[in-house]
Amino acid sequence: MITFLLALVILGSLPAFGAALIFIYRGWRGDERALRRGASLAGWITVGMCGVYLGLAFTAPAHPAASVEIFFNGLLISILILLRYHSVTPRLIAASFLIGMHGVWDGLHLLALPIATALVPSWYAVACAIFDLAYFGAVLPICFQMLRAASIPSPQKT
Repeated sequence: MITFLLALVILGSLPAFGAALIFIYRGWRGDERALRRGASLAGWITVGMCGVYLGLAFTAPAHPAASVEIFFNGLLISILILLRYHSVTPRLIAASFLIGMHGVWDGLHLLALPIATALVPSWYAVACAIFDLAYFGAVLPICFQMLRAASIPSPQKT
């Protein structure tokens, strides 16, 4: 049953990742509203990913890595909450970076931080790491351009 639910989560996340990328690329081309939507959607994707892992950690609290899972995923959600009232550029960059960081975290589940194997199939961490890191790789050039544009002073109009 849990395998079926996790497969639904993975398949359900595909449209969310795709929509976020479309909004971000449209926003990068000058549509401010689309950029805001993409940043918000990226934040919600991160919250959803962290929520799945928090749920798994609270389901198996006796597992040695459960407290680490709760701390790490709670930290990511806290960072997003703190950035909620900032402008769209830092929110997008933070959400994209946190998704990439979560992809690395998913990869670590295979090596150093195993989740309770009774709860999560072995393919889940691999699939999540691939999705997260692919999203991060697609958004990284845009975030780099946004950081670069923010650090270069624009010429004054006279």
